[in-house]
Amino acid sequence: MASGVSDLTGALQLKRKSAARKRFRRLMVLLLIVLSVIALTLVVWFSPLFVTRSVKVRDNSLLTEEQVVAVAQVPMGTPLARVDLNAIADNVLTLGMVKEVTVGRSWPSSISIRLQERVMVYQLEDGGSYRWVDDEGTIFHLTNERSDGLIVHAASEDHRMLADVATVVLALPEDLAAQVTQIVASSVD
Repeated sequence: MASGVSDLTGALQLKRKSAARKRFRRLMVLLLIVLSVIALTLVVWFSPLFVTRSVKVRDNSLLTEEQVVAVAQVPMGTPLARVDLNAIADNVLTLGMVKEVTVGRSWPSSISIRLQERVMVYQLEDGGSYRWVDDEGTIFHLTNERSDGLIVHAASEDHRMLADVATVVLALPEDLAAQVTQIVASSVD
């Protein structure tokens, strides 16, 4: 008479071997992923494949590309991933004509510098020279030649006064602005 008990040793061994194979495969996949990430990191951070070889300057009209590149001090030959974009942006912002700058990486080997230059709202005339002033009251360019645009004679170069004059100039209706040639600002008030 059969006792109803069967030997499951073989089935348990097969199940254990199957589970061990699954763990081994998972471990190998995980190891392969980790090694791939390490290899990719080494290639991007240290390989000569992705070094900085060029600088592209966009949206510049007042400044030349050479002026921007010279001030930017982009470390040529440095891996692109290790280039300090904030330092480049800070360098470019030292140029008075630049209001904002965006610096980015353009893979595989270029740094991209996009400028937002200041826009002249009016000119301060001072003894034959003209200084351009933007909407924030910032003097950003000096020239000996008068440009098209409104001339302002100001009693001082107080930043608040220059900004207030810019606000007035920008608030002029188009038809009136076309008729105005000079503004005299004798005080902040």
